[in-house]
Amino acid sequence: MWACTSGRQGRRRSRRATKHVVDPGGLVDTLLHGPRNLHDVQHVMELLASVAAGDELSLDLLEHLEISGIPHNKIEAWLQKDPDHVIALVNEWVGIRKKKHPEQHISAPSIVEESPSLSPAEGDPPPPAEDDEPDNLDPLAPESNGNNSVEQPSVGGHAPDRGGLHLPGDRYLGPFNPLENGPPRDVVDAYARIHDYRYDQLQKLGYNPYLVFNIGDQELIDNLKSQPGVRASLARQVFEIKRDITPHLHLQNPLPEVPSWAAGQAAVRAMAAATEESGAGGGALPGPAVWSQGATFGEETVTCFMTRRCYLPFNEDPVYKPITIQGKHMLRVHDGNLWNSERNLELDHPVLGYQTPWHYPDLNSLNLYFSPLEFQHLLEQYSEIAPKSWEVIVSDIVVKDVATQNQTTHVTDSPTGGLAIFADSSYRFPYVLGTGQNTLPSDIPTEVYLLPQYAYLTTGSIQNRHSGRATDQVTVPNEETDFYVLEHSTFGIYKTGDFFTHSYTFPTLTPKHLTGSSQHFFLMENPLYGCRYDILEEAGTRARWRHINKDEYGIKPQNFLPGPMTGTHLATQGENAGKTELQRVLTGTAVGRTPATRWSFRPGPVSQPYAHAPADDPTKDVPDINVDAIAHGYHEPIGQDSDGVLLQQGRLPNDREQAKQLSGIDTQYYPVTSLGQSFANTRGSGSGRPLLPGSVWNERSLHYETQIWAKIPICDRSFMADSPMLGGWGCVSPPPMLFFKMIPTPAPLGTNVQHDAESKEGGALHQYAVFNLTVKMVWHVKKRGPGSRWNPQPAVYPPTGRGTHPYLLYNNLHLEGADSSVYGHKGYERSDQLWTAKARVHHL
Repeated sequence: MWACTSGRQGRRRSRRATKHVVDPGGLVDTLLHGPRNLHDVQHVMELLASVAAGDELSLDLLEHLEISGIPHNKIEAWLQKDPDHVIALVNEWVGIRKKKHPEQHISAPSIVEESPSLSPAEGDPPPPAEDDEPDNLDPLAPESNGNNSVEQPSVGGHAPDRGGLHLPGDRYLGPFNPLENGPPRDVVDAYARIHDYRYDQLQKLGYNPYLVFNIGDQELIDNLKSQPGVRASLARQVFEIKRDITPHLHLQNPLPEVPSWAAGQAAVRAMAAATEESGAGGGALPGPAVWSQGATFGEETVTCFMTRRCYLPFNEDPVYKPITIQGKHMLRVHDGNLWNSERNLELDHPVLGYQTPWHYPDLNSLNLYFSPLEFQHLLEQYSEIAPKSWEVIVSDIVVKDVATQNQTTHVTDSPTGGLAIFADSSYRFPYVLGTGQNTLPSDIPTEVYLLPQYAYLTTGSIQNRHSGRATDQVTVPNEETDFYVLEHSTFGIYKTGDFFTHSYTFPTLTPKHLTGSSQHFFLMENPLYGCRYDILEEAGTRARWRHINKDEYGIKPQNFLPGPMTGTHLATQGENAGKTELQRVLTGTAVGRTPATRWSFRPGPVSQPYAHAPADDPTKDVPDINVDAIAHGYHEPIGQDSDGVLLQQGRLPNDREQAKQLSGIDTQYYPVTSLGQSFANTRGSGSGRPLLPGSVWNERSLHYETQIWAKIPICDRSFMADSPMLGGWGCVSPPPMLFFKMIPTPAPLGTNVQHDAESKEGGALHQYAVFNLTVKMVWHVKKRGPGSRWNPQPAVYPPTGRGTHPYLLYNNLHLEGADSSVYGHKGYERSDQLWTAKARVHHL
């Protein structure tokens, strides 16, 4: 943004036109000692009129107040609202004048005869008269005319310049400067800072202010009209040209006022110190309510906004509680009525954890940030994606009091209720996001989000509940058990109307492909010609070599090895059955229910979904499939088993990339056991091929409902952990958890409070909070070129089935049974299978 230096002399000439003369020393004394005793608003107005007509020192003081966020027409409001702040600014100005002009006398008698006198009185002043009251007593609230107070200059040289592109001597006069680049140098530099804030606010609302003429540009033009000087004129002309050649952005409501740099620095420094010392989240001064949804697509980035109305409930028992779940481990029991027979049962493992009175949002899912149409556009236009930044905005906080009187419930806005919020940026507490739990908000933005309650698991000692019996086990705390009290932190307490923000930048992450392959990496040669290499057909004293024909694809030398593979079950009826099982796996195929059986390691590695099996005969068309019964929710039951139990069909990814590899991948190798015989006749048993240098493979595809990140555990070693098995990107330091809690408000015993019946003390008022939770997420992307293939591909579309189209509302239960291809539905329909990303293809 452009700004320019102040035309201080021109302003002074215009102010010298009136007749009053003010001695600055008397003014200083009056402002230092008078505000708390001023009782006559008319006297204040007359004093301000005389100040405006003062000499060089008086005008310099006025300009200092204006740059500090107190324009001339609002000094009266500030005297009534915050006299201490005015006194501090005057003291600062006195010190500056003494440093600049040590020989100049500042103290002087009180105001001269031409100026009105003040009559001190006891007590606080009354509020301003209705006609004289300014439009806005709060310097941070919106103004109807869009004007803003300017900021404090760097007369003391306090904050350092943090870079950016600006003209010499300025900190905001130019584009791409930080929002907090130190105090403005002068009035016009402060106007430039306001312009920077306007652009930042518009970007948070989902607009690109660089491409349209907006309210911030017009505001800067208006502010600079009264400023003489070359740079002021240049900046004004730049945005007047922009006004003539670019589209206009018309907003119905004015943007909020930019906070004073001088007034806000103490709070900002305090919150920054709290963040550094305790990991508390960032904070903000009161601001506007924000609701923003939608994605903006650019050449190198995609910016997404999502907002949910959140509900933080009243906690009737806001205490920490242990979680102890007993288990039975490798139990041997009698089988039915056959007392002489036994079988093994593997049941749940005992665990230990703690429940806390805090809550947190889980925003870790791709479909929260893209609508189905936007996801379709993403797949059509881009070939790679990786997360770049993540910013949370909590706005429109409303705390409610609930009271019951005469069997009638009353809900009112609370003047006392507070909401504690902080971001665990230092990861001081156990991280529970990215574990595939049912804690997400709805992908439909109209539904209210009830924040999940925070709890975690820890370690302990497993003990038997009954002596001598291993059938009933529990985990009890020991010296390694972790117990955390989140109140042992530093955080802000926010009340109705307050505003909270927190920003996070992802580390550099490997982009994930949004396109599949139209070739196989084992089949990249020209099929018209044979191989120029010979292979050893027999070894030993009768070694024999032979040429490889062009059609012998199975024995041709390869540049690369296949990736890792761990089979989870077999498709026993050949390749086609494997495809069917891939798309229609039923729940319950895996066995074992304890961590000892490792069934929870499904769905297996993200690589190499298929390979040949069994090992003793690789010629059989029986693929080993690396996918297990893990799916995102269920559709309607598809039938019953022999016991009448409903069978549920999981929503698996429609991953065509996996189906391409049903044949041609062999993760086994076969040693020769007899050097004098043919390899084909005397091979040894197959052994698993380890992961070696030179291996290549495709990972499991992203899909519309995938998680975005997972925290890599802090262990001594990790191997390619940047690709979690449940999807997304692995991060050592992922987006931090945000914690929310209603601060209990003590109350006496009564019918409208929660309390301990055995305690003589009062309980807490019944209070809850609602607020808007807005997230701005920016992605690195790479544009997909038009390609050079001749034949087109059909449009990218989500999987459909059973006669319905996904992401629509249905109410056609009356059609049930009318047609074999039509099923009755009611409500919001999601895709029959998970919508994967690799619909568009590229050659290798």
